[in-house]
Order: sequence, then C-alpha cells, then structure tokens
Amino acid sequence: MGGSGLQYLVASNMHLLSDAIYRGFEVPLLHEVDSYKEKNAENEERYKKQASEKTRELHKRETQHLKLARQKKRSTLLPMFWTANSPNHAGRSIIVSGDSFRSYCQN
Repeated sequence: MGGSGLQYLVASNMHLLSDAIYRGFEVPLLHEVDSYKEKNAENEERYKKQASEKTRELHKRETQHLKLARQKKRSTLLPMFWTANSPNHAGRSIIVSGDSFRSYCQN
C-alpha cells in the first residue's frame, strides 16, 4: 500500500511539473515562433517586391542604353566631351548637362 501512494505522489508531481513547463515555457515560445514566422513572411514579401521593382528599373535602363548604342550617338558625343575637357583648352571646360545630352540624343 505504501508503494502505491509513493507512485501516486511521483506521478502527480511529474504532472504538475509538466504543466508548469508547458504553460511557462512552451506556450510563450510558440507565440514567439508564430510572430517570427509572420514577420519573416512580411519581410520576404517586401524583399520580393523591391527586387522586382529594381529588376524592372534595371531592364528599363538596359533597353535605353541599348537604344543609345544602336543610334551610335554616344560615340560622337564622347569625343566632343573629351576634347572640350582636354588640358589644351587651358582650364576652359565645357560640361555637357543632362538636358543637352538628352536633346542631342533625341535629334
């Protein structure tokens, strides 16, 4: 009879300890894991969106540069810029702004 009482006390104690560990450790940990998964999914979604935007922008720039290369205007504009900024002009330099460059390329 004494052995069964001791076995009952040990089982009851183990049950209380397992409940305490579950409520004090596992439940908060599960909540943290769930919130981490949500944040990770949001960050991954945002990353994919930004990556696709950057890819679109780079593709657009590449097509613009290829169009410019096909027109062969770049090869005629750069030597003018180099000669205008050469040391032979004694400090007089002509700087081509973006607007004049665009208007030159469109003509």
